Amino acid sequence: MSQTIEKCYVNYLGCEKRKLDTQRIWDYLKKNKYTLTFDVKQADAIVFVTCRFCEKYEDWSISKMKKIYQKKQPHALFIICGCLTSINPKRLQENFPDAIHIKTRNLEELDSIFQPMYPMQDIPDTNITIFDKQIAKYESERPKTKAQLQYEEAKKGYKIRINWGCLGNCAFCVTRYAEQKLLSKPLDTILTEFKNGLQKKHRTFFLTGGDTGAYGQDIQTNIVHLLQAMFQISGNYIFHFHDFGVHWFYRYKKELQQLFENNREHIGCFCLPIQSGSNRILKIMHRPYLIENIVETLIKFKQAIPEIMIGTHFITGFPGETEQDFQQSVQVVQQLPLDFCNVFPYTDHASAKSYHFPDKVPEEIILQRYQILFQTFEAKIENSQKEAM
Repeated sequence: MSQTIEKCYVNYLGCEKRKLDTQRIWDYLKKNKYTLTFDVKQADAIVFVTCRFCEKYEDWSISKMKKIYQKKQPHALFIICGCLTSINPKRLQENFPDAIHIKTRNLEELDSIFQPMYPMQDIPDTNITIFDKQIAKYESERPKTKAQLQYEEAKKGYKIRINWGCLGNCAFCVTRYAEQKLLSKPLDTILTEFKNGLQKKHRTFFLTGGDTGAYGQDIQTNIVHLLQAMFQISGNYIFHFHDFGVHWFYRYKKELQQLFENNREHIGCFCLPIQSGSNRILKIMHRPYLIENIVETLIKFKQAIPEIMIGTHFITGFPGETEQDFQQSVQVVQQLPLDFCNVFPYTDHASAKSYHFPDKVPEEIILQRYQILFQTFEAKIENSQKEAM
């Protein structure tokens, strides 16, 4: 590009993966001697990394970008990265007609804009970001359990991204269109990042990725081999696991339980997105497991390793969900030894397979079920706390 760029503004909204992308862009610009500013009005180029975890996050991304867009100078480039460039480019075009779109896995395209001495491919994935202290005002205002607070705090610590994308085909998911196919980071690279973190006196490590449980399936290894190698490194540390695919957890349950029993001092929170307590709905969602197997396995895990903190996600009101299906989710929440539980009301998106599914649940029922499932978990936690007193 012929336009002179001296000062750049970088920001984001979204999950830890997008936060890491944002920091990498920041590092790239800094390495190439651009001046980074927190004042939009001073910027010659603005880079914003978007999120589309769910409908609310899309709306929040658009809202935050509008505020930035209104403040920018007329000459300033407006560059949009992240999930929305793949999932809803039409909405971006409608709101920001002169914006440049760069997809999540195509950050190297920034080279054509900034003409760098050090190209994006030479900028490594990061572990600590300047955005870690940014207040997440978009999160639920519901009270959080002790385990969830630890999990959220771990996100601000030393992050190790172990893969991008996944091997799933979930009917409700649109994020996979941005994340694309599974790409695992080389095992040696992960171990180097881990050792670097230990050398810098970090104790809390947050393992993140498109599906952490799927690690290595594309490079002739797996999550068990990775953890075996990591646990062989001595030190005072705790791992927290982000979005570990439930079917991978079940596939490697014996190996994982043995590993965790032998390294229990290194295990923190373990997030397994279950999504529904109904086998019928799980099948429609294209989730490849039976709920009774997961309930039994998690109960055994918690009994063997009481130190482990287990969290999950549920979706209420997925197309075709009957009252009986929903009550099965309620029962699973009551049965499972959960330390934290995130509940999301189902929302449609034209790119998702579920958009075309029949038997849509009315919005008022979706929201009622959302409230009931949350209240079920909260009541369970409250009763557990009373019993412990």
